[in-house]
Amino acid sequence: MLIFGAGGHARKVINVAGRLNLTVYGYVSTEPPGTVIHGHTVLGYLAHYLESTDLLAMRTHIAIGETSVRQRIYATIESHADKLLSLISTASTVATDAVIGKGTFVGDCAVVQSGARVGICTLIDTAAVVEHDANIGDFVTVSPGAIVCGGVTVRNGAILGAGATVIQNVSIGENSLVGAGSVVLHDVEPNIIVVGNPARLLRGRQASERYLR
Repeated sequence: MLIFGAGGHARKVINVAGRLNLTVYGYVSTEPPGTVIHGHTVLGYLAHYLESTDLLAMRTHIAIGETSVRQRIYATIESHADKLLSLISTASTVATDAVIGKGTFVGDCAVVQSGARVGICTLIDTAAVVEHDANIGDFVTVSPGAIVCGGVTVRNGAILGAGATVIQNVSIGENSLVGAGSVVLHDVEPNIIVVGNPARLLRGRQASERYLR
């Protein structure tokens, strides 16, 4: 398989891929071609991937933690999205009737419960919990230790920070960010940042705005 990205999240993806008996051929990255990172070689930039018949034939995974970057890469390679792999750690627990979208990553010790639906290119990170009948959209980030309770809806591009908790039946709006450790008791509007316990509005947010800083 081919990995988009060569940062910290890519290391977790490589580890999970190895346990799934998948061979990582190399990276597509912004790093110079030929650079060796975590034991694998950067094969080229995104433009090289799009011009290479051999690379286009490979199964792929977008191993990038930054939500907006995952979206941007997916938009660029969408015509080849049939090659995208979902990676579900052997150390996670995923209910047999849960639905996991293409290109999604489920990390070590994560739990996805019965009736949950997870969209495309979404990140369910280490020890995150998605409870029964939750509906997680596309390009969502559920950070390490975050808890999504039963019946919650998390819309496209939203980010739940590390250790955040969203109580049952609440809705998180598109592209919104729930700060680390926050507890969400009420619906969150699109394109805002909420923080605290209980979570309250901090300010507005642009979809392209970085959150790892």
